[in-house]
Amino acid sequence: MVRIWKTEDVKLSVPRKAVTEEPSTEPLSPRGHKWAKNLALSRELDVSVALSGKPSKTSPAVTALAITRNQTKLLVGDEKGRIFCWSADG
Repeated sequence: MVRIWKTEDVKLSVPRKAVTEEPSTEPLSPRGHKWAKNLALSRELDVSVALSGKPSKTSPAVTALAITRNQTKLLVGDEKGRIFCWSADG
C-alpha cells in the first residue's frame, strides 16, 4: 500500500487574551486567527485492490517509488519484482 499525503493550510483560533500576553513571530489576521500547515491523507493506492477489486490481507512490501518528470504518473515496485503505474487525476 502506498499513501499519498498533502499539506493543507488550517486556520486556528487564538483567544484574545493569549494574543496580548504572548508575542508571536507569526503575524495574526485582523480577526485573531493563526494559520498552520497540516498533513492530510490524500489517497491510498493498494495494488491488490487495483488487481482484484478487494483488499488482500498480505500485500508484498513496496521497495521502490518513482514519479515521472511531468508528475502525472507514479510507479511502484514491490518485493516480487512487479511494477505498477498509477495516473494522477487533476
